[in-house]
Amino acid sequence: MLAYTLCWISSAHFIGIRISRRLQVIGTTLRSLPLDRKAALTAAFIRYAWPRFTDGRLMPVIDSVWNWEQADEAHAYMESNRSIGKIVLRVT
Repeated sequence: MLAYTLCWISSAHFIGIRISRRLQVIGTTLRSLPLDRKAALTAAFIRYAWPRFTDGRLMPVIDSVWNWEQADEAHAYMESNRSIGKIVLRVT
């Protein structure tokens, strides 16, 4: 989830930054972990991230916002790999 703080213009630009500054993007799933470990990691993330989301130090990268009626179009857009950031469906 910390990847939300990353923003780049294009894949090539991002790769250039990654190489030049030796940044690493690391992802994982919690699926294989025991429930108590998942709960502890979630609690630690909330303690760390929630205040930062609240005060603006962390912000998700939003590519686009679609009305829920446009879910098919949003899904097609996602599959096109043109998005950079989250694709949000608005339910009203």
